[in-house]
Amino acid sequence: MTLFTRFTRFYFFGDIYSNYNQGGMQTVIAQFIPIIVMYALFSNPVSTILFSQTVFGKLLVLLIVIFYTSIDTLLGLCVGLLIMAFYQSTYVENVLNKGAPQIENSLR
Repeated sequence: MTLFTRFTRFYFFGDIYSNYNQGGMQTVIAQFIPIIVMYALFSNPVSTILFSQTVFGKLLVLLIVIFYTSIDTLLGLCVGLLIMAFYQSTYVENVLNKGAPQIENSLR
């Protein structure tokens, strides 16, 4: 394999070839997690946000960060930052605050 071929494979495809041969299933799972999360978030955002506030949702997020960190430390850091941005977003806060008056009214 020439140097140009190795460079173009790494530059354009991000070392997919060597990762797929060494840890094929881990690479496939790492590629499908964002697709599943984006589908859940866009198809039913309110339920996804409410699920993310439960103990099981936070445990699932923690396992996802640990999974990506086991692949690459920098990748785990980036995923962690994205998740922190998700939890701190005003959209999540607005969805959670929408339910507050309903709970308050049901207590009266």
